Amino acid sequence: MQKMQKSFEKIAALEFANEYCENHTFSKGGQVTVKPVRMMIDKNDGSIYCPRC
Repeated sequence: MQKMQKSFEKIAALEFANEYCENHTFSKGGQVTVKPVRMMIDKNDGSIYCPRC
């Protein structure tokens, strides 16, 4: 139960930023496509990061 509580606290400390990370690609039908991932803001220290990098 404590592990679940900690994960809820971490989620509550995050919000979406207006920036996107362009480092993620996939290929479909021989074409490489960039899939932008929205960056997250950590409310505790104000840092902006990509959740997939």
